[in-house]
Amino acid sequence: MAEVHEPQRIEPTKLGDYLEVMAKAVFQSGISWRVVESKWPGIREAFQGFDAARVAAIQLLEVNELVTDTRVPI
Repeated sequence: MAEVHEPQRIEPTKLGDYLEVMAKAVFQSGISWRVVESKWPGIREAFQGFDAARVAAIQLLEVNELVTDTRVPI
């Protein structure tokens, strides 16, 4: 029987961790968690490690770049 793996859990310890948990939930609501899990390192990198202050400071041009970033599934 194949071993079943669950998505990696994020244990929030700082504000950015909560942002990451919410973002992961949003991605997993529309895409298989396995796909999200396999792409998560690239998603974290694209969103600057989910540093809350850095994400809050993202400008419109950067948002447009994220839309076309292949690390971020849409």
